[in-house]
Amino acid sequence: MKVIVGLGNPSAGAERQRHNLGYMVVDAYAEARGLAWSHGMCVDGDVVLVKPLTGMNDSGLVFQRRPLAGTPSERVVVVHDEMELPEGEVRWRTGGSHKGHNGLKSVMAAVGPEFHRVRVGIGRPVGMSVIQHVLGDVGAEADAMVKDAVRLLKAFVQSP
Repeated sequence: MKVIVGLGNPSAGAERQRHNLGYMVVDAYAEARGLAWSHGMCVDGDVVLVKPLTGMNDSGLVFQRRPLAGTPSERVVVVHDEMELPEGEVRWRTGGSHKGHNGLKSVMAAVGPEFHRVRVGIGRPVGMSVIQHVLGDVGAEADAMVKDAVRLLKAFVQSP
């Protein structure tokens, strides 16, 4: 089984926030596959898509639920916003630090640091606080970033 986790916040009004790009990507993947969400999860063969409903800071708690408990980190990919990348850039990475991202901290506490990541660049804030930036709405570039990230997820799913 492979697990794809999109990080985000389930609260109303958060749908287009930069911090919810993980949710946007897994939503687009699920829609392309014709999948329906139930309690923050949907299944496509041996792939489980997850949108943690605990809120960003407790995203790792999802790994206590069945069927995710005990999933080896090499079978996990987490999709998240990344300030260290320029806005609009999407990259794959395995392992690394959380760089202050609370969602990643929580996932690391649950599965360790060696999971795969699809990092969706949101850039550093200019003229505002980090919180204002990540909770601000993503612009028109979101569609292209989401498509790039979905392409990386499809490659992960098709890999052995």
